[in-house]
Formats: sequence, structure tokens, C-alpha cells
Amino acid sequence: MENIFPVRVFLYPKIIIGREYIAMKITRNKRTVTVDLSGEIDHHSIREIREEIDKTLERSGAVNVAFELSNVSFMDSSGIGLILGRYKKVRAFGGQIIIIGASEAVKKLLRMSGVSDIVIMVDTSNDIPGVIK
Repeated sequence: MENIFPVRVFLYPKIIIGREYIAMKITRNKRTVTVDLSGEIDHHSIREIREEIDKTLERSGAVNVAFELSNVSFMDSSGIGLILGRYKKVRAFGGQIIIIGASEAVKKLLRMSGVSDIVIMVDTSNDIPGVIK
């Protein structure tokens, strides 16, 4: 089993109505960067998330990105753009995008946008080794 090394943990405060947040933890192993997100993924937080993922991909040499979304309470089209942008990057190196534990609402958004047709969707992180080439 490969070691997983924590890279960064962030809390991005944002104001919508009251005080909301997005938490992000990025880990990597030899071939995959895993992005564990909690909270709301929208235009208030997307720039920082995208920049950190891209920096980690460039530095690590990983070719796959796994998004752990089980603690995401809301995602809009900004989240779709985040996934599609990383898809374009990893496909250039033969990699894949894996979506882990998405809620029914997020799965519906991914299906409606067509993203579910180009990514691998699994229920738990234990399902990942069997689907990555």
C-alpha cells in the first residue's frame, strides 16, 4: 500500500448569508491527488481551490485527481468548471478524474451537465483502486 502524504489543509471563509466556509484537504500518493472538500463549492471559493489543486498536480507528478465530495452541501456550475478544468489537465497525461461519495443533489448536477459521462463515480474511497488504470 502506498503512503499518503498530507499536502495542505485550508479553511476558506466566505460571507453569503451569515458565515459559511469551505474546507479543503489535499493528499497525494504516487499517481493520485485526492481533494477532500467540505461545505459549499461556489464562485466565492473556487479560485483558491483550483490554484491549490493545480500547484499540487504540477509538483507531485500525479496523473489522477480524486474529489471526495461526501461532505459537500452545495455545488453550482463553478464546481462543474473546477472538475472539467482538472479533467482537461489530467487527460493530457492519460489520467482520470474520480468523484467519491457525491450526494444525490451533486450527482444530479453531474448527470445534467454531462460530467458523469467522463469521470469515474464511486461511493467510497475503497472503490478507487479497482477503477484506476
